[in-house]
Amino acid sequence: LHSSRNTDDSLSPEPEEGSPARGLEFARDSVRRVRPSLVYRLGIGAVAATMLVLPLLYASLVLGLIVALVSFARLHFPEAVHFPSMLMYAAVITAGGAVVAFLVKPLFASAFDESAMLELQPGEQARLEKLVADLCGIVRAPMPARIAVDCAVNASVSFRHGLRSLFGGDLILVIGLPLVRNLDARSFAGVIAHEMGHFSQGAGMRLTYVIRRLNGWFHRAVYHRDEWDRWLRRGARGSRLGLLFQLAQLGIWCARRILFVLMLVSQAVSCFILRRMEFDADHYETCVAGTDGFRETTERIALLHEATAAARAAVDESMGEGRLPDDLPLLISRMVGMTSSAAHSRIARRMTMADGRLLDTHPTDWERIGRALEMREEGIVIDGGRPAAEVFDDIESLSRRATIQHFAVATGADSPVGVEWIPAEQLANAEQRRRELEQAADRFAGCRLELWDASIRAVPPALSSSDDVAALKRNLRKVTRSFNGSAARCGKIARAIGELDSDYSTSLKGKELIAAGYSLDSDARTRVAGGLGHRKELAQLREELAEFQALASQRLGLVLTLQRESGAGVDIAGSSDSNAENLPAALTFLEACSKVQPTVLRLRELLLRQTILIQHIEPGRDGSFEFLSRFQANAAHLRIAHCDLLSAMDTVIDPMSKSQESPESVGQWLRSSLAVLKLSDDPIFRGFQESSEALRKLGIRYRQVLGVAALAVFETDECLQSAE
Repeated sequence: LHSSRNTDDSLSPEPEEGSPARGLEFARDSVRRVRPSLVYRLGIGAVAATMLVLPLLYASLVLGLIVALVSFARLHFPEAVHFPSMLMYAAVITAGGAVVAFLVKPLFASAFDESAMLELQPGEQARLEKLVADLCGIVRAPMPARIAVDCAVNASVSFRHGLRSLFGGDLILVIGLPLVRNLDARSFAGVIAHEMGHFSQGAGMRLTYVIRRLNGWFHRAVYHRDEWDRWLRRGARGSRLGLLFQLAQLGIWCARRILFVLMLVSQAVSCFILRRMEFDADHYETCVAGTDGFRETTERIALLHEATAAARAAVDESMGEGRLPDDLPLLISRMVGMTSSAAHSRIARRMTMADGRLLDTHPTDWERIGRALEMREEGIVIDGGRPAAEVFDDIESLSRRATIQHFAVATGADSPVGVEWIPAEQLANAEQRRRELEQAADRFAGCRLELWDASIRAVPPALSSSDDVAALKRNLRKVTRSFNGSAARCGKIARAIGELDSDYSTSLKGKELIAAGYSLDSDARTRVAGGLGHRKELAQLREELAEFQALASQRLGLVLTLQRESGAGVDIAGSSDSNAENLPAALTFLEACSKVQPTVLRLRELLLRQTILIQHIEPGRDGSFEFLSRFQANAAHLRIAHCDLLSAMDTVIDPMSKSQESPESVGQWLRSSLAVLKLSDDPIFRGFQESSEALRKLGIRYRQVLGVAALAVFETDECLQSAE
């Protein structure tokens, strides 16, 4: 049973090195217990009844179909050789047998999902074990058999060995280390008390565990598709016995609709009681941590979930380069400080929304906080402002072990091969730098400019002597004023381009399907034609960006020239970091991107075309001649455009290269990034993956380098203003 709650900017610091670690103390040795209400008892009864009735309904459905099929086979067997009657008899038997087979098939499907938790040995974390034991006594719950940790922003309690532990006391408590590294001791004790509250719900835990397993089975029966389904679909389309396969598909569809209704009933009943159980567990957390502590914890965990999403994106990017952070909980903790204002607004709205749904497994945060406010508890944790990490012995080492376990499960290998483990702080700093650069690029352009949107290059003015520095400064101020006005218009144009580009991309995919031999109805053809008409409008809008591009190029050229002439004027190079020093390499990169923009646009369009064709490829089935011809032709053009792009970037030094002594070219960087990817063995699919990834990475690098140039421009403006 999972607790899903939320954080705030006031996160607890890591314990200082050498600080004495000690356990927690409580003002009382017990809290008021939750008395099961009549609604709770009725809910438990409903769950128990559902657990019995739904499997019986399913078994009755299967047995009824089998009996009907056997009866039909016995009573309607053709007495004489008559082709139409034989065909009809075979059709019914085949279709009915397929329906029964597809209904029984999920019984043999494995639901095994390897856990990424790291189980602690008894005595390994003595202070943590004492805290759990103390809270078990306070809540009057049984002591878990084992404690485990993982890298999730969550804490949970479950049966250690599944069904084998259902009727024993073999429970396991799983603690997410990001909570440990971000909560204070009071909030952490409250989270553990919440889980201990679940431990005390013996009957509810057992019944909801079984019903959840049943829900999972229904979900697989309704939604899971495998090779059998694909074989049936291919037979319905390409076999001479297509009618038989179509009848089987119709019967399976009807059976799955029935199972879908059973799944909804099961889910609704179980979710009702799960929400009640969460409220009861919240009672214990509020008694231990206090009303204010409960509210703070709810907000903090929400912020940690936002940070986890950002950390996951950063990890995916670094994994593509063959690097992984050595401490994922620490990385998530660092990401909290980078949470955007938009994320804070989302969390604030969630704290004030009460729109719970019937199939929600947890109450809304607003409902939970409201109940905690009604209790008005002070909490019983003494000296709860300390970091929760003090409850653990060597939290850094434990976090690294849990991180290795997490990625071992994620990659399917005991130890990820060919991976460089880097400090989490290094990855966090790189992510923070990336965000700063992208924000600077957006601020410079007044909007988000992508690699294929605009062509910006530096245009330095010609100088006759160093006496022109004063004129350069005046010219820069003049160009900057004009640029600022143009940047505001650029934002409107870029938004219009984005809207039209989306319609055009969709229409381009439709056109590709028509060219590949697919037939579309008249409405779809009309929409395709209308969307393709946006091509001229897009070209016109991109031409309207010419003024902005010219002013941006002049501004960058003037800043570069002033930097070179800084000895005679303002010391522009003496800025806070190396942005000004990297400006020449950044401008060289931007100029190269400007030159290859036609190749980038062609590559992007080919990728859009190939994407829609790949989505219509059916495994194990040969496509039509038109489809294969179009697919292979696109693949050939895509390979040519990909090679042209890499070749053009082979002579351009990567401004963001890790090695300043021997920097690699952009082409080398792209090739090395592609080399560590897991790509398809099929050359055509591998070419598509390489081209798609190369364009994505180059687009990210473009925005970063534009941000470097933008920061150098901003620093120059500040230097000129301070010199006046």
